[in-house]
Amino acid sequence: MKNLMPLIFILVSVGVFVFFVDPQYDEIKEVNKTIEENKKLINLAEELRRERDTLQEQYNDIGNNDRAKLLKILPDTVDNVRLILDINNIAEDFGIAITNIGVSANDEKDGKLTDISGNGYGTIGITFSVSAQYEVFKQFMQKLENSMRLVDIQSFSVSAGDGLFYNFNVSMNTYWLK
Repeated sequence: MKNLMPLIFILVSVGVFVFFVDPQYDEIKEVNKTIEENKKLINLAEELRRERDTLQEQYNDIGNNDRAKLLKILPDTVDNVRLILDINNIAEDFGIAITNIGVSANDEKDGKLTDISGNGYGTIGITFSVSAQYEVFKQFMQKLENSMRLVDIQSFSVSAGDGLFYNFNVSMNTYWLK
């Protein structure tokens, strides 16, 4: 029996290790991994907060005049009426009239604007037609290009008009912050 006692203690020790200590040790390792991941997330959150505060300070340093220009370039609302009026005013400077105006939300679903791209901005498609001489149309487009509002010409087509005039159909996108 004396010779069996150490063997029994060894077997009990192995049993305790296998059934109690090892599972507890594995749980502790998992908890430590979770703690480390949470520490990383907390550090990331603190870094993002600092970045947000820095950006907020930079935004606050922008003057009202410059802020108004930024909102004109990339407005924070869908203001397609204002854009159409701006385009019409540019056209009037050249003595041409805009016709066949169409507006479509490029990221519209069930009548509501959605952020399909996940980029934080939306796009609005605008189409219109003008009848003008080529040089006048070219100057009109250059002035539109140099206006404060950010627009991308998607396509345009030209067809013969009356005399020296051509009919131009323009399709373009403009952007707004969501």
